[in-house]
Amino acid sequence: MMPTPVPSSHCAARVRSWLGQRFTRGGAGSLGHVVVAPDGPPCPCGQRGCLEVMANGAAFERDTPAAARWLAAGIVTWSAVFRAERVVLCGGVSSLGQPLVRAVLEALRDIGGTSFAGRVGVVLGLLGPHAALVGAGLLAIDATASPALS
Repeated sequence: MMPTPVPSSHCAARVRSWLGQRFTRGGAGSLGHVVVAPDGPPCPCGQRGCLEVMANGAAFERDTPAAARWLAAGIVTWSAVFRAERVVLCGGVSSLGQPLVRAVLEALRDIGGTSFAGRVGVVLGLLGPHAALVGAGLLAIDATASPALS
């Protein structure tokens, strides 16, 4: 069996405390504090309506369709800037499983259109709530193996 090709650009989303974009040339950006709802609830960062508070695990528990729309709006926005080919939903919210993926894909089709939804893949991460810990560990390993990154 041939391995699945890795897209040149992909997003990983751990909504509660980290939303990041991994670029082809390395590096990452935090997108959880992009304001998507200026009149939304306060975020611990001091802003209002950050994607982190609009589409976190509690938001999905309260109203999955609404949280999926906020997350989809964020994905459409990131992809307009960063051209992501795949979004990996990870962290605690990924415990919602395939219903989460279906809700996000439905919202993506509505907000970004069918051509957008067909271009950007949405999958569940394999590490569940431990994704951030594993990612931090891998960054530390990369930093020791590649002194130029430190």
